[in-house]
Amino acid sequence: MAKQWTNEEILNEALKYSTRGEFSKKSGSAYIIARNRGILDKACSHMRSILKQWTLEELKNEALKYETKIDFLNNSNAAYNYAHKHGFLTKICSHMVLSRKLDWNLETVHIEALKYSTKYSFQKGNISAYTYAYRNNLLDIVCSHMTVPQLDRTNEEIDAEAKKYQSRSEFQKNNNGAYQAAQARGLLDIVCSHMTSLNINWTEDKIKEIMKTFEGTRTDLKEAYPGLIGYLRSENKLKDFYKEFNLKAVSGTSKGEQEVLAFIQLYYSTATKKIFFIDKLNKETNKIDRIRRELDVYIPELSIGIEYHGLFVHSEKRKDKNYHVEKRELFESIGIKVIQIYEDEWRDKKDLVKSLLLSKLKLLSDRLYIKNLTLKKVGHSLANDFLLKNHMMGFYQGCSYIGLFNDQELVSIIGFKKHKDGIDISRFATKLNLVIPGALSKLLSEVIKIKQSKKIYYDIDLRYGSVDSYLKQGFVLKSITLGFHWTDFRSTFNRLQCRANMDNRNLKQKEYAKELNWVKIYDAGQAHLILTL
Repeated sequence: MAKQWTNEEILNEALKYSTRGEFSKKSGSAYIIARNRGILDKACSHMRSILKQWTLEELKNEALKYETKIDFLNNSNAAYNYAHKHGFLTKICSHMVLSRKLDWNLETVHIEALKYSTKYSFQKGNISAYTYAYRNNLLDIVCSHMTVPQLDRTNEEIDAEAKKYQSRSEFQKNNNGAYQAAQARGLLDIVCSHMTSLNINWTEDKIKEIMKTFEGTRTDLKEAYPGLIGYLRSENKLKDFYKEFNLKAVSGTSKGEQEVLAFIQLYYSTATKKIFFIDKLNKETNKIDRIRRELDVYIPELSIGIEYHGLFVHSEKRKDKNYHVEKRELFESIGIKVIQIYEDEWRDKKDLVKSLLLSKLKLLSDRLYIKNLTLKKVGHSLANDFLLKNHMMGFYQGCSYIGLFNDQELVSIIGFKKHKDGIDISRFATKLNLVIPGALSKLLSEVIKIKQSKKIYYDIDLRYGSVDSYLKQGFVLKSITLGFHWTDFRSTFNRLQCRANMDNRNLKQKEYAKELNWVKIYDAGQAHLILTL
């Protein structure tokens, strides 16, 4: 695990170096934490400065090399920043134009357009010139030399390419040339006829079913259900649809996110949505990157953040598979614990999520004590009822269960099964809104006594779980791996519900997923713990 630096250790570490650059290069984690905690200047107070002291004449001569401020900033960052800091920037940049886009005219745009073979590459290569041409109705003129991309493809080749994708937006995103060629030849509906979105029979009930749980923008909806937008447009219902479901063009704060924030503000009025700029050492370049990240809910008194994950926006359609792990690690590097919950967990298991959050915020007041409880075996029927209400993942069939009882009421449970060289703990839960100090230790001791095992294994979902209490029990963190659920953008499903060779067709996992119209949503890491006795 990453070293947990104290302020005193950081100050002592900094004394080993004579410049900030050397400190940053040789002890990047200490440098970043010092900067994020606001003690960097103090830690580096003994260091000599190696910054160039520019004269006004030198700055003028340097600035004359560039036509715009952006060129100056990109190519001579030190001089630009020095001039800006000392109030010289306006004086030395007086010869510069505000922006290159002011120079565009028919001739210059045409010359620029000749560098590209398609409108798409022109737009990507120089958005400023492309926008000028578009706004002044010059696009067809300056792009007259361009050809429709991939026009030399046969209809069969275009059809074969389209078969690789399950939606029009995916087809266009991954092979815009073939998409445009199909559109130009009037083949688009034909080559896209296999796509899931086109096979949906859109009815009012179907649309309401989708919109009941969908959270996102108009763009998100178009990407998730491209056929729906086309259907509504053909029926002249699109504008009324946007109005009825209050679907915004740009990202905002979702209803679920607002509910989570409002719930936390009942206990912490200072809780708010907050943007952070966090320094991180880039191991490839050995330089420090400043990364912008937002927390949906931040509680400054506790240094705890809460993230509400909309299922479409946070699925692999929109987020890199390591996004949630990196966000957790990034905030942990500055001492902030982040709890991450999925949209359907808040919607369908709200009482359970609220209890989890109150537990993490140490706001639960109802307590029971081990000395007043009794240990008993728990049958599957009772375990099923208890875990459905009190555990995020619900009941697991392949376990034996032991519980703590308050008179006749089950209040805490542990589920375990045989591992190849020990015992695997598959479930541990306590009744909602209840604290039982020592429950985990008591139940673990009973499992060990029954099974006489030398090794105990336990996995923790780091979206909301913590290894701390288990490390206190003697567990050791063996590894952290990346896990995932499946989602149809309305609910999440266990990863084993879609896997290779599920039936006699022996299809690949991705082929079954395509049939179900499911995609992956990745977690924040699974911690694998082991206790050796």
